[in-house]
Amino acid sequence: MSHETFVTAAAMIAQRAKEKGIAKDDEKYQKRYALSGKIICGECGATFRRRIHSSTHQKYPAWCCNPHLSDTNKCSMLYVKESTIELAFITMMNKLLFERKLILKPLLEALRTTSKDSNLLKIKELENQLLKNTEQRKTLMRLMAQSYLYPALFNKEKNELMMQADGYRTEIEVLNHMVTGDIAIAAELIKLLHFKDEIRMGHPPYGYKIENRQAMPDEVTSAHVQKFLKNYLSDLSLTTAAKEAGFSMKPIVEHHEEPFMQAEYIYSLIECELMDNGS
Repeated sequence: MSHETFVTAAAMIAQRAKEKGIAKDDEKYQKRYALSGKIICGECGATFRRRIHSSTHQKYPAWCCNPHLSDTNKCSMLYVKESTIELAFITMMNKLLFERKLILKPLLEALRTTSKDSNLLKIKELENQLLKNTEQRKTLMRLMAQSYLYPALFNKEKNELMMQADGYRTEIEVLNHMVTGDIAIAAELIKLLHFKDEIRMGHPPYGYKIENRQAMPDEVTSAHVQKFLKNYLSDLSLTTAAKEAGFSMKPIVEHHEEPFMQAEYIYSLIECELMDNGS
């Protein structure tokens, strides 16, 4: 494609977007995928965009930094495969859910009490200060009306009180946003804590058995599984964590590019070993 053709095509696209009322980088068009607008570049701070990449044998989705796509000199961050991001997200979710009593519940309690109460108390104090400021301005106006103050002094005192009032209002607004943000975070934490109850699994988790439609600890395997999970959460590799917990896994190879299918495949390796050695 020649440069002239490219410029003409870009102009036509821009004109059609203008006719349809589509603005560039409009937030409306940045939320097509679950991760849209949520992946932030660690180098330049911009958001990532989803694209389809091609290799010799296949096509795969990947996420790329927006400034890097427009100009590699602006940001050197390379693309990340979507499957890699999904696997990292699943690992993070598993760790949070496994340690929810140590991480999520204390955080939720802190948001419900300390942060909210202290901010609300500070807002109340600022509102009282704002009321006092209003009374001071009224008094100042009365003194000026009765000719007890020179105009220059009146203007100086009035401006100082107005600036002080603006400062109070700004701080109150910031604290209100913080309280609202804490409430929103607390709501999301509650969803995350209840998320485990909504999961529907095709098989019972390691170390558990299904009784009356509930996952109950299986004494035979639970000790091994607990050790395996603790090893894995301490940043050991999956194979090393399994080995130190007493499981002998077959070599792991990448049978599936889709992370969920690969996870099911890895599960089958451990399951086979459990059936073979009975532990």
